[in-house]
Amino acid sequence: MATQRFRAVRNALAAASMLVLLAACATGPEIRTQAAPELDLSRYTTYNYVEHPGTDRGNYRSITTRNLEQAVDRQMTARGFTKSDHPQLLIDFHTMLRDRLRGEIGPYWGWGWGWGPGWWGPGWGWGWGWGPGWWGPGPWGPDGDIQAYQEGTLTIDIIDASSKDVIWSGSAVSRVSRAALEHPKASIDETVARIFAKFPKQPLQAAQTP
Repeated sequence: MATQRFRAVRNALAAASMLVLLAACATGPEIRTQAAPELDLSRYTTYNYVEHPGTDRGNYRSITTRNLEQAVDRQMTARGFTKSDHPQLLIDFHTMLRDRLRGEIGPYWGWGWGWGPGWWGPGWGWGWGWGPGWWGPGPWGPDGDIQAYQEGTLTIDIIDASSKDVIWSGSAVSRVSRAALEHPKASIDETVARIFAKFPKQPLQAAQTP
C-alpha cells in the first residue's frame, strides 16, 4: 500500500512538473487540435469535468488537476459557457512524457530505436545513434553524437456528455528541459491558454471587437 501511494504521488508530481516545463520552452509548445466533423458549439452552454480526469492518480484529486480546472474555467467562462451539475459538455485531461534520442549525422549514420529510463520512467523513441551497446550494432559512424531529451504532451478533451464522444481535442507538445521552475500554476495557465487559443469558439469580448 505504501509503495502504491508513493508511486501515485510521484506520478502526480511528474505530471505537474511536465506541464511547467511545457510552458517554459522558449519557442512555446506546438499546438495540435482535432474536431468532430459535425461539431456545432452553439448547441452547448454548460460544462463540467469527468469524475476521474487522466491527471488524477488513485482516489484523490491532484494539485495538477485543480490547477488545470481553474485554468480551463477561465477559458470556458470567457467563451460564454456555464459550469453546471448537469453539463452538456465534459472535460478531461491527459499528460504524457516520452524520452527521445537524437544526434548529429556523421559519415555513417542510420535510424534506430533507443531506450532510456528517463526521469519519469522508461520510454521508447527514434533517434540517431552510433556504435554497439545501447543501440546495438549498426553503421552509426565515429562522429555520431547522441543526445537525450524529453517530449511532453498535455491533452484537453471536450466530450459530449450525452453521447460520450469527444467533439474537440487540443494538445500542447514540446521538447522539454529538466530545469525546475518556481511558478507551476502560472505555467499551467499559459499552456491552457495556448491550447484554447485554437478552440473554435473565441472569447465573447474578442468576438465582439470590430
